[in-house]
Amino acid sequence: MPKKKLLLIILPLITVFILGISFWLNYQRFLNSQIESKLELSIPTGTPKSQIYQLFTKEQSVSKIQELYIRLYYILNKNTSVEAGNYVFKQNTPYLKILSGFQDGSILSRVTFIEGWRVEESALYLAKTVNKEFAWNYYLAAKDFEGQLFPDTYFIDANTLATSLVDLQLKTFKDKTLDLLNLNPNLTENEVIVLASILERETNGGDDLPLIAGILIKRYQEGMPLDADATSQYASSIISQADFEQCIQELCEINFWPKTLTTDQLKSESVYNTRGKVGLPPTPISNPSIKSIDAVVKAKNSPYYYYLHDKLGKAYYAVTLDQHIENIQRFL
Repeated sequence: MPKKKLLLIILPLITVFILGISFWLNYQRFLNSQIESKLELSIPTGTPKSQIYQLFTKEQSVSKIQELYIRLYYILNKNTSVEAGNYVFKQNTPYLKILSGFQDGSILSRVTFIEGWRVEESALYLAKTVNKEFAWNYYLAAKDFEGQLFPDTYFIDANTLATSLVDLQLKTFKDKTLDLLNLNPNLTENEVIVLASILERETNGGDDLPLIAGILIKRYQEGMPLDADATSQYASSIISQADFEQCIQELCEINFWPKTLTTDQLKSESVYNTRGKVGLPPTPISNPSIKSIDAVVKAKNSPYYYYLHDKLGKAYYAVTLDQHIENIQRFL
């Protein structure tokens, strides 16, 4: 065979070989590369392995060639199973560990606690999203820590104990508030948390938080009743432990924060009701956000003693009771 013709055959083969080696090396390099930030993937039931790359494209910036690498991985590893579930991988996790991790028990569930929830609300939420036994154990472990169960998103797996989740919330609260609770020299840590728990329920989390916090603190320190509706709401929906255990089993629906209160509820002698009573409730009434806690320790001074929110959430302030009554007549 003439050399020229032989070269025409060999050169393309060499080119293909070199390209193949280059592709394989880049493929291996990709598998051993690490994600730059935490990755959360939710794999629906019935998702074929051939579609996993689409989840990466949605949650992570991967190139077309990287999508091809992901598809190739499952072609070459046919015995690698992919189970439905919610997965979380830490920053700097190699792609190889991620792609093989959908079969080795890395399944996590996401639970999200909302700012201003009380312990019972969190427990009922867990009863509906995790299971009733977990929820009841959570309630028993959490009920004495109202106000310090930091509201956030947490990830648990099948082996997570309810007590561990409570411990994690408490640790998160401590970490978040370590340098914050002592910033107001006129309030103890407990007073800050109790006031923040009331503030969380009395407002809509807007920019007026420090101003309203200042009003609440001034009324408290000058010996005036707080007259906070949120405390009357809390007092009106206190439930016994026995009744709440049954509530969890039945997945009951309870309005823990009724907007309309009866005269008897407003005049309740409960130690949590601040309507017409001087002082703070003995414990927090909800689990406040870091924003509400920050607003209490950095409260804004003002001439106001009264506030109210209209139906749209806009706040109106007054210096005197007569002005406050006028605001009620005008805006409610």
